Amino acid sequence: QEQQQHQLQQQQQQQQNPDEVMWEYVALDGTLNGPIPTRSMVEWRAMGWFVGEGTVKVRVWQGKKEGGGGGADGEAEAKGDDDMGGDLADDLADDLADDLADDLADDLADDKDDEVKEEKNDEESPWLQSDQVNFSSYL
Repeated sequence: QEQQQHQLQQQQQQQQNPDEVMWEYVALDGTLNGPIPTRSMVEWRAMGWFVGEGTVKVRVWQGKKEGGGGGADGEAEAKGDDDMGGDLADDLADDLADDLADDLADDLADDKDDEVKEEKNDEESPWLQSDQVNFSSYL
């Protein structure tokens, strides 16, 4: 049944209307599926899926996008000729320490941004029980 559902999902996505509301759901095995066109959700409900013991969590798909990661591209500082008198090993160690500190700061900032985006997506589109949603009203 799950394989049939997946095949139907692929067929429906190929024929979807760009203005149609899309859904995502957490399957009974815990996997996240989507985006699924509303038309597919209506058809699957008519076939008896997503009701009774097959009820799952669903929500309107927000079109999550992967954010561009901050990196070292374009962030390296140019070294001038005035560093010629210093110890090369010390200079390299200092540069490495600075790079690591910058990378850690970028990673922490990216993690915080990701948490905020996840919270915002959860607020904008709450999870609902599939047997409580009138998918036809979204057509």
